[in-house]
Amino acid sequence: MRKKRRQIDMPASYVLEHLDEAIEKKWCRVYYQPIVRTISGKLCAMEALARWDDPYWGFLTPPFFIAILEQHKLIHKLDSFLIEEICRNMARVRAAGQPMVAVSINLSRLDFVQEDLIFFKSSRMLCASTMCRGTCCIWRLSRIS
Repeated sequence: MRKKRRQIDMPASYVLEHLDEAIEKKWCRVYYQPIVRTISGKLCAMEALARWDDPYWGFLTPPFFIAILEQHKLIHKLDSFLIEEICRNMARVRAAGQPMVAVSINLSRLDFVQEDLIFFKSSRMLCASTMCRGTCCIWRLSRIS
């Protein structure tokens, strides 16, 4: 059983030094928030959310680690990972013959400023190569830094 530590005590450098490890070891994950039509109660879409469950610090809140990654212009690493995971998950759903719904993802404007259109094009190509075909992805720029 891991000891719970207070996130407030965590140095920002921990996020920067452990980002690649967190992605590789799946400490960072995609969580899906359902979007349900109020009248019918039916699932109409999902929002993909970044979550980091660290073995040492526990569950990190997104505003904490996302702000650090944006400040240090490393947010593209997390966002690229999320896009890859979403596309893989959607490909599994499609291959299993299950119904698909649109998935929205919040991307940092830095993904497009720093990485330019290469980021967007490579992400769309990834969706196509995983059978997602980009038809179920909704790209939103909602994180402002």
